Amino acid sequence: MPKLRFRGIASDFLKIGVAAAARGDVEAVRAIIGERPGWLSRVGPHGRTMLWEASHRGRLGMVEYLVNRRGETATMVAARVGVELEVERS
Repeated sequence: MPKLRFRGIASDFLKIGVAAAARGDVEAVRAIIGERPGWLSRVGPHGRTMLWEASHRGRLGMVEYLVNRRGETATMVAARVGVELEVERS
């Protein structure tokens, strides 16, 4: 992966971090968080985080990576944001 270039402006978070999460690009997000660890929990315009964007787009692998990186389980995240989980058992 090429060296990341941050311009130091607020839109970097959306154009680089959130965009990579939306694509489900775990390798890119891993590198981004290595450079900008605060972005893991940063909230952008309209209340969006990398985790929100990945889950909204159905990028399960990215959601798992971000949740594990934060040291939380899906149940912990749901409780924190006030969502009741529905679990299907087969």
